Amino acid sequence: TKVTGANVSVRLSDEFMNAVLKDGDFTLRWPIDSENPSYKRVIKAKKLWETIIKCAHNTAEPGLIFWDRQHYYSTSSFYPGFKNTSTNPCSEIAMQGGDSCRLIAVNLYSFVKKPFTPQAEFDFEEFYKKVYETQHLMDNLVDLELEAVDRIFNKILSDKEPNYIKQVEIDTWKLLFKNGKTGRRTGLGFTALADTIAALGLKFDTDEAIQVIDSIMRKKLEGEFDSSIDMAITRGAFKIFDPEIEVQSEFVQMLKAEFPDVYKRMMAFGRRNISISTVAPTGSLSMLAQTSSGIEPVYLLSYKRRRKVNPSDKNAKVAYVDATGDSFEEFEVYHPKVKTWMNATGLTDISLSP
Repeated sequence: TKVTGANVSVRLSDEFMNAVLKDGDFTLRWPIDSENPSYKRVIKAKKLWETIIKCAHNTAEPGLIFWDRQHYYSTSSFYPGFKNTSTNPCSEIAMQGGDSCRLIAVNLYSFVKKPFTPQAEFDFEEFYKKVYETQHLMDNLVDLELEAVDRIFNKILSDKEPNYIKQVEIDTWKLLFKNGKTGRRTGLGFTALADTIAALGLKFDTDEAIQVIDSIMRKKLEGEFDSSIDMAITRGAFKIFDPEIEVQSEFVQMLKAEFPDVYKRMMAFGRRNISISTVAPTGSLSMLAQTSSGIEPVYLLSYKRRRKVNPSDKNAKVAYVDATGDSFEEFEVYHPKVKTWMNATGLTDISLSP
């Protein structure tokens, strides 16, 4: 069986990774959390790890998530009823069942002054302000969603069907409303990281670029957490905020060590949102914004892009048919910020770009 329209994802535990580091054995089992699993097999962890990495390098599959790490580094997963059980489809937010993936992305490139010039610099002050404001927008988005969910819920209640038919819908929307109101989960992210680094005249894989990225992300954390803490003061903290639960999170422990002012204010006043930040792929959004996407480098400055053709579209120019019989059009695409670089520098050889 071939998978042609889905991704393969693998959850890896601390237990498995420790076995990899020690070149030890690991017991595969199903169900994985059962004391008496119906299936067990002992393998060499490092051998499986090397196979996974080889496949990921060659085919971009499988995707990996270090499940224990995300749990211990989460700000929400230690709260009763909010333990992360899975992710949304793109995996940028781990959460419990019955919650929503609410996303907004900030365009990092827009904060580069004089891009692609020797005078290029990142405007950290303006970036902080916009992140602070955007976290307010994220919290407003929670309320807008709750209003929409309430309208849907009331519509279902007013429908003529008997409750035994619509009970699943009733329970689903009640749970979404309850979790949204209790946790006020948000996902404030960004896009155009690669464009930002290039606009600053840096190579994506250099130590200097990594230092700049670290500074940007630290300023983002300060902006979004300051905003959520201030909203806790003016609007109220999320309902179940508890300092004794908070300190169990390795992320909160990191805040205490590296952002002590943020930590002290949060412990004193709480925060508005049970979780705040994320890094989404931002694929479609980045195409609309004409930027690089998410945290990814621009893998080609010029390339062909395929669009799946609707079989009923008789005017489509079919350039490729895959093994399953699906037809595609092809378009020559140039990364938009390459043109910006050309205009700024007067150069035309794209191999000379950052």
